[in-house]
Amino acid sequence: MTISTLSNETTKSGSCSGQGKNGGKGFTYGKKCFTKEEWKEQVAKYSAMGELYANKTIHYPLKIQPNSSGGSQDEGFATIQTTPIEPTLPRLLLNYFVSMAYEDSSIRMAKELGFIRNNKDIAVFNDLYKIKERFHIKHLIKLGRINEAMEEINSIFGLEVLEETFNATGSYTGRTDRQQQQQQQFDIDGDLHFKLLLLNLIEMIRSHHQQENITKDSNDFILNLIQYSQNKLAIKASSSVKKMQELELAMTLLLFPLSDSADSGSIKLPKSLQNLYSISLRSKIADLVNEKLLKFIHPRIQFEISNNNSKFPDLLNSDKKIITQNFTVYNNNLVNGSNGTKITHISSDQPINEKMSSNEVTAAANSVWLNQRDGNVGTGSAATTFHNLENKNYWNQTSELLSSSNGKEKGLEFNNYYSSEFPYEPRLTQIMKLWCWCENQLHHN
Repeated sequence: MTISTLSNETTKSGSCSGQGKNGGKGFTYGKKCFTKEEWKEQVAKYSAMGELYANKTIHYPLKIQPNSSGGSQDEGFATIQTTPIEPTLPRLLLNYFVSMAYEDSSIRMAKELGFIRNNKDIAVFNDLYKIKERFHIKHLIKLGRINEAMEEINSIFGLEVLEETFNATGSYTGRTDRQQQQQQQFDIDGDLHFKLLLLNLIEMIRSHHQQENITKDSNDFILNLIQYSQNKLAIKASSSVKKMQELELAMTLLLFPLSDSADSGSIKLPKSLQNLYSISLRSKIADLVNEKLLKFIHPRIQFEISNNNSKFPDLLNSDKKIITQNFTVYNNNLVNGSNGTKITHISSDQPINEKMSSNEVTAAANSVWLNQRDGNVGTGSAATTFHNLENKNYWNQTSELLSSSNGKEKGLEFNNYYSSEFPYEPRLTQIMKLWCWCENQLHHN
């Protein structure tokens, strides 16, 4: 949509009763009057960045474009024909549907973007991203059918995919801060095989308590449960104090009947045990398993694409660049605020705790929100602005800040199933988390 079109549409909404300062007809927007030329400048300012990524003809006010000597030219308008670049929002949606294993929605969105053209493409698309298989596994976990889910994982991917180990040498105290953080993250959500086995134990106890006459086979059930724990969980639990605590807490469920009715005389479950019986626990573990499966299949997807064996792009895109780089252009303050403030780039090699304690990080986070409503226009060219945006991976900063912020609030709490591997979490989910995080920062500061 060009500026002239926007101007015509706005004219219909209302006009000023008087004449503008230049004698032209006035326009009203947000209870403020503009002359025709002023309105064109405002529309050009706020639509240039977005329209540059929509393959449109844009009329730039010449006063915001530098001339050959570096100064600004006189007022006027120049036309620039942009090159076609794929819209960001449809890619974000497709990334969400594929990551969450929503088959129908993924196929429909892929068709709209032109990735799928026939039924053969649908079959190849499903096979590449394992959408059906991942959805079925998630569905089984959410239903509490853990054994069936593990059998499905074993037959398609292999259970070893859930038993990723942390590759670090030396004692824990001799490791770098980054290695210690990686070890802590692995302790929380690394061994998903153990979490599934433990969840299966919880479901066994739940099923036993839901029986009408639980006293009849109670002894046999307890013996079977102990045998299951010894065969499946004991070795894994003995390797970690945290895992042993989780196993002990799960076994405590045997002491509390599931029903809390008054006539049964049962005691109300403590909060920690209620969390184990929570249906949301199934969903959290199902999402963690799904992300782990995405991490497992992603190298094969990259290999197929790099060897031109696939007609589909990398929709998982763990480096966060292709899907998210265009999204940032809608906020020009990410590069420079109108008062000249800049976001300091954070090195990915710097430990997260150092980043969070650094004053530069605080300034960087706050500078994004400075002067959002400032009407001044910078003198740098739009092309330079976009080039700077695409050459800085600010999304890595956001992920690390969010992860570190969550870690400081929650720490390494017992039964922490909220952790997520950011590279394989849907970008749309990350954006919503970013929005919530920014809202909290604004309220706290």
